[in-house]
Amino acid sequence: MLRILRWLDEKLKFTKYTWLRGLGDLLHKVLRTCDQACFIWRKPRVYLAGTIQDADDGGVAWREKISEKLAEMGVQVLDPTELEAQDFGSMEAAKSTLNSLVASGKRDEFQNYMREVRRRDMEAVYKSDFLIVFGHKTGGTICEMWEQLEHRLRPVYVMSTDNLQDWNFWMLSRLWDSEGEVFGSWPQLESFVRGRYGKR
Repeated sequence: MLRILRWLDEKLKFTKYTWLRGLGDLLHKVLRTCDQACFIWRKPRVYLAGTIQDADDGGVAWREKISEKLAEMGVQVLDPTELEAQDFGSMEAAKSTLNSLVASGKRDEFQNYMREVRRRDMEAVYKSDFLIVFGHKTGGTICEMWEQLEHRLRPVYVMSTDNLQDWNFWMLSRLWDSEGEVFGSWPQLESFVRGRYGKR
């Protein structure tokens, strides 16, 4: 039922009829209240999206730091680097193994593993109530953001020092449709998340 209401909420944003837009605004407030109410009996869940392949440490350091703060707020963290590290022992080993598979032309082995990574990451995206993103210009991150924005209609919060004028405007518009935000510093993002999702 909620899925149908979210779909309707999305469609009403783009109607040319003013009275229907008013109905959409009301529906959006109802859905936001439902989202907040569910946190009474379970923790909010966040997926930490951001580059892994292009980060020197596999994207581990920033995730570990923000995860500590989120845990203090009572937010459950879904961290893709933890799952990959479990597979290979560390993110460095994971990157090295995948580079080796590509370099040696072992396409089937590479594809078998990466399909599982994509499935697992998207499953975590679907479970999340919101995304925190750091490094929003890489392939996997863009796919995860788009999945959340286009099909899940849940907020995406991005930590980025880029000027908004340098963003892809299509993506920025969709992000704002989700009630997402772009923050210029980690303290700003943390303060916002604490106010919206932190323990009451």
